[in-house]
Amino acid sequence: MKLLFNKDPESMKIPSNYRFALTGKSWQLLKEHFPEVLQRVVVKGVVFARMSSDQKQQLVQEFQEMGYYVAMCGDGANDCGALKAAHAGISLSEAESSVASPFTSRDPNISCVPIVIREGRAALSTSFGIFKFMLYPWYHPFKYDSLTSYACYENYAVFCVSLFQYITLAVVFSEGAPYRKPIYTNKTLTISLMAMTVTSIYITVYPAQWVIRWLELQVAEGYGFRIITVALGFAGFFLGIFLERFFIKYALLSKFPKLSSGPKIKYERLKEELVYHSDWPPITSKLPNMLPTPASEIPPEISTEIQFQISNEIEGRCIGGVENESFEIDEINNTKL
Repeated sequence: MKLLFNKDPESMKIPSNYRFALTGKSWQLLKEHFPEVLQRVVVKGVVFARMSSDQKQQLVQEFQEMGYYVAMCGDGANDCGALKAAHAGISLSEAESSVASPFTSRDPNISCVPIVIREGRAALSTSFGIFKFMLYPWYHPFKYDSLTSYACYENYAVFCVSLFQYITLAVVFSEGAPYRKPIYTNKTLTISLMAMTVTSIYITVYPAQWVIRWLELQVAEGYGFRIITVALGFAGFFLGIFLERFFIKYALLSKFPKLSSGPKIKYERLKEELVYHSDWPPITSKLPNMLPTPASEIPPEISTEIQFQISNEIEGRCIGGVENESFEIDEINNTKL
């Protein structure tokens, strides 16, 4: 240590960019005898090697307790507990580990991880767009009554403006970056939106008589009111784009970041705490000579349900009701976000 830093270790300040690498034996010692420093080690840890099945599961759960979202890749029965405990478990083989994981990659490498993350973020972004549309409680289904006439100027104006509002919702809630491709890369959706826009303008400005009878419209005389109706539709479109893409994301959230970030997660607080503690870890302290508890004396943490499913997989190749979404890497690469 003196040769490396050219100074006395007792007076040395440790840089904040240090990292830990530890084995399963070191993990067991820390968990049994020094649990108060375990989370600090996990935050700064980058390599966790030669760990047993229980220790892998403990590591995943420790990350989750600190607020991390954990993905785990494994290819054997030794990884089943961690695969089951992780938020996203990916099995790299179709053997025992595929029973406990929701995803199975047919390519035995970790190249599928960014694909799963990208697809998950795109699906989550799409779900948020759908939920925004469903937030309003005042939608009621239309009940047709053949004895009632709905043709009037008010219904014509509301109907024609609502045509443009549906197009606005489809564009505004189809968010692009950072989790999905821009909307114009989806050629089918773009062409359909353009066709619907042209059709809406046609119905509003110059509809044929059979369209008027079919939709029960009472079109305003002259083109002045019709053009104003189209202008209101486009004004709502640009206003929606401005509010969703610029005002909410940049103006509002940049001024009030706590609206989107919320309270700090546990691992973020630990990282900030370690930056100001330049005397940690205590590398000059002498540790006592301790031995970890033998593995035979530690009760297993893997549930009997997983063990039962694995035994069924080995004996009868039948997965007991566990959904397993196998996917081809080449197929997902061609999927549009």
